[in-house]
Amino acid sequence: MAHKVAVKNILTEEEINHINVLRESMESSRSLIGLIFTWMKVKKIIRLAEDRYQRGVRTNNLLQRVRYFS
Repeated sequence: MAHKVAVKNILTEEEINHINVLRESMESSRSLIGLIFTWMKVKKIIRLAEDRYQRGVRTNNLLQRVRYFS
């Protein structure tokens, strides 16, 4: 549950909407291959959001260090 909350907090509104559309597509899909490809798209969106968040955290930490030493 904590992972879902953490991921939701780093997703943009557009990404959340895209995932919801994909989820609806998964619910109506009848083929296993369609489900797999849709799930891969959802995982890619989440992974990109997590990467963006990690880069932002590192950038913010670096900026805080630079300000501390300035």
